[in-house]
Amino acid sequence: MRYSLNIRCCTIFIFGFLCVKSFSQIESTEIYGGVGYYRHTGFDGNSYFHARGGLQLFSYKFFSPEVDFTYYFGGYEVIGNRDFETNFPISILKKDFQGSIIGISPKLFFGDSELRLVLVPKYHFGSTRVEGIVTRDTNPSTIRQRLNSKLNFWSFSVGLEGELENERFKLGAYLTYTGFNAGRTLNDITFEADGFENSRTNTSTLGLAIRLSYRLWGNSQIN
Repeated sequence: MRYSLNIRCCTIFIFGFLCVKSFSQIESTEIYGGVGYYRHTGFDGNSYFHARGGLQLFSYKFFSPEVDFTYYFGGYEVIGNRDFETNFPISILKKDFQGSIIGISPKLFFGDSELRLVLVPKYHFGSTRVEGIVTRDTNPSTIRQRLNSKLNFWSFSVGLEGELENERFKLGAYLTYTGFNAGRTLNDITFEADGFENSRTNTSTLGLAIRLSYRLWGNSQIN
């Protein structure tokens, strides 16, 4: 029910843009792509990542609404059980996740197009897929669990955007706090027979992101 409501909200958001564009002749739609790095000491490599592509629908005064798709990946959690006498690992649990997420934002900006400060509160909804694999030293076979879940959350970013020499291209860099929490599903991966019970992972954290935008038409014009 909640997921279908999110889809309807996104549809209304885009429909509103089409109406505004029809009446005000705004022609500064941009497409963009980017990547993000998130610090998390609970994962192998102390991090996870995102890849993102989206559409800035228009830009008027201080308002630039956006819709995008984000893929989260790279969070590997490795836990080992050791023999008390030899301290040698007898079983290893490896857990990882992927997230497929849609985001909508009323991005706000301050300054001109050459260099501007941006604030990006963004609402997200989508799904995560997690997998847990146990490998035993006494048995070459593996045991596997997979879980899927839906989620919604907010993220908040602050950053700078500036035009490159070709004025249709824009580069942005952002400090981001994401409420994306794959831990709600990761923590449900358990192998009690091997001593792996519920964990307390929470993937909400701070990160850094960059993106490159391309304006599909010329400068904004409102008739």
